[in-house]
Amino acid sequence: MQAIDRSVFAALLASLFLAGCATRGGGWFAPDEPDSPFGDPELTVPAAALLVRLGESRKDEVQGRLGKAEVVRFDSGYEAWVYRARGARDPRAAPELVLLFDPGGVLAKMRTRPAYGVGAAAG
Repeated sequence: MQAIDRSVFAALLASLFLAGCATRGGGWFAPDEPDSPFGDPELTVPAAALLVRLGESRKDEVQGRLGKAEVVRFDSGYEAWVYRARGARDPRAAPELVLLFDPGGVLAKMRTRPAYGVGAAAG
């Protein structure tokens, strides 16, 4: 597996940070439970992570198993695919799966983030 240079890694982190700050519609009227980001609405982020393998899974295979993702393409040929539940009032309430594909289309890295409890009363 090729090493990712620092500028590509920094760009990936910056884009993931910005993507995490963005919300999709919803506002005050968003549902309490976010919609599944996967083709199969019953699939969870932890279960989806078990369906792909680092160094083996290819983009077409992953899209077939998980469905379409939000894609960030880099000049280096790497692609970050983000599966984040849609419709949550607070983006932190939506679990996410982030996959990084190398220029050859093979899964190089993977990260999951659970839904964080939000809305707790501030003392």
